[in-house]
Amino acid sequence: MTSITRILLPIDFSPTSRLALEWTMGLARTHRASVTLLHVQDLPDLTPLSPSMEALLPSYNFLNEVVSARHEEAKALLGEWIKPYEGDGVPIDSKFCQGVPFDVILDVCQQGGHDLIVMGTHGRTGVGRFLLGSTTERVVRLSPVPVLTVRLPTTDA
Repeated sequence: MTSITRILLPIDFSPTSRLALEWTMGLARTHRASVTLLHVQDLPDLTPLSPSMEALLPSYNFLNEVVSARHEEAKALLGEWIKPYEGDGVPIDSKFCQGVPFDVILDVCQQGGHDLIVMGTHGRTGVGRFLLGSTTERVVRLSPVPVLTVRLPTTDA
């Protein structure tokens, strides 16, 4: 059996991600593994434009400010999510990236030598999944390592 030493936890700050964090920390304690929380913002790459191009795009600076603000907010939230687990005996860190979420998740997994990915899933089906896509589904299909999906309990009776 392969040992679990490095767990990657992509999060979107949803209740499902919070539950996935609880599962991840339990697994990490059991297997004495380290944990990396990863938040990926699916935003455009705003490579600096030339001054003449910026003049043609008056909203460029505004968009840059929005992206920077979201970046800082996400970094602060990552810190808040890690804080309750500091000193818990589980090495935990965080990473913030921009790009296509499933691509970034797979890249970070491979580059970081992770041997397990734990992800929350929102359980969308049908048209909702077709229209919104499923990051979790793509990661499950393409991941070189096992992926544990966590879903909130349903309230159906």
